[in-house]
Amino acid sequence: SGVEREAGWVLWPVFGASNQMIAALILLVLALYYWQRKRPVLPLVIPMLFITGVTLISLFLHLRGFWTSENWLLLGMTMLLTTLILWMGAESAAVYVKLRRERAG
Repeated sequence: SGVEREAGWVLWPVFGASNQMIAALILLVLALYYWQRKRPVLPLVIPMLFITGVTLISLFLHLRGFWTSENWLLLGMTMLLTTLILWMGAESAAVYVKLRRERAG
């Protein structure tokens, strides 16, 4: 019983980060959709940036703890989530640049 509760507490930050990543992705997709339709996007972009920033900070803080405790599974999952969030940001920037060029041209 105690071991299961301890495992749950160890997994909780990674689970929470994955949920926050999904929320940020949904806000990102909605912001790009609204921007393409020339609708206001600030109410979507501000919370998306906040959620993404907090999630990245949390993941970076947990990376060190998982490394020092030699918890390779959680370290790998955390690195994967961090990579996916950074990739999501790079892809969204590329889409933004593309849509902005289409608008200008």
